[in-house]
Amino acid sequence: MPRLSRIPLLLGVCGLALTPSLYAGAVDLSHPKVVCTQQPKEKWIPVKDMYRIAESKGYRISIFKISNDSCYEIYGFKDGTVVEAYFDPTTATLIKQNIAK
Repeated sequence: MPRLSRIPLLLGVCGLALTPSLYAGAVDLSHPKVVCTQQPKEKWIPVKDMYRIAESKGYRISIFKISNDSCYEIYGFKDGTVVEAYFDPTTATLIKQNIAK
């Protein structure tokens, strides 16, 4: 499996490739630090399983990473909208979702 945090985002028809740092600018990131769990990483759902769970919930994933040492963070699309989503890595529960403006 490739390192998911290094996969560039390809946006629709225009084929514009954005790096993760540029892509993050498309979402309002003016929020406080998100904490999803305090459980040890041994209790986390494996990344490949969480990736599949998120896809089954309708997310088209462009970037998948661990953030704040407590969340699985996804950048991608849901229902045709650009999103940044934070999930509890122990339960796959959506904790917070930011939608591009």
